[in-house]
Amino acid sequence: MAGRFQFSIRFLLAATVAVAAAFGVARAEPSWQISLAMDALTALFLTAAIIGAIQTSGEARAFWIGTVVVLLSAFYGASENACVVLSYLVAYWDGVLPGVGGLMPSDVRGGGFLWVLWCAAPVNGLFAAFLHWLFAPPKDATS
Repeated sequence: MAGRFQFSIRFLLAATVAVAAAFGVARAEPSWQISLAMDALTALFLTAAIIGAIQTSGEARAFWIGTVVVLLSAFYGASENACVVLSYLVAYWDGVLPGVGGLMPSDVRGGGFLWVLWCAAPVNGLFAAFLHWLFAPPKDATS
């Protein structure tokens, strides 16, 4: 017998916070602060997905593992981006650079690709759950 989807207010609240944070950061004016916020949110989403993969089983675990796969690539890009932004900030604080705003490369001033990966991660998770449903043996067929 297939289990029903368990809906809770806690899940709704967590999903609302994640979507609101993603839309807020994606629609904000590009700056080094927004870039670091996107990098931090990527690490937070990745951590939540890893915890979900560890704490669940079955199709839910397949969903979280599929989500982790995409978020790992996003985290790799975010960590490189954060290193570049932080190196510019350290140079600014040490007095080497006169100002940060105009000197920062445009490709790190908003991390424009991260929100795309944030959206792709749950889609990949759903695909992984579908593959689990398609290929995993039913519970009563195993002995």
